[in-house]
Amino acid sequence: RVLTCCLYANERWDAREDGGCLRLLIGGKGGAIEDALEVAPEAGTLVIFRSREMLHEVLATRGRRRLAITLWLFDTLSPSNIA
Repeated sequence: RVLTCCLYANERWDAREDGGCLRLLIGGKGGAIEDALEVAPEAGTLVIFRSREMLHEVLATRGRRRLAITLWLFDTLSPSNIA
């Protein structure tokens, strides 16, 4: 994956109560993690990032389903990229 695009479709999402944020880990010199940015999966939020360069994780939800449309862009087409 080269690029990840994610459009969230969750109405009235409360990140404190519902969890489920996308956490983007921001690295500093030498690859150490210096900071993190958490993006709530609120309806209409579009996140685009370079998948290979931005470490990330999706936090667990609490009692709700997270709805999103995700698009991954690859630099080459190979059988391992097709599911």
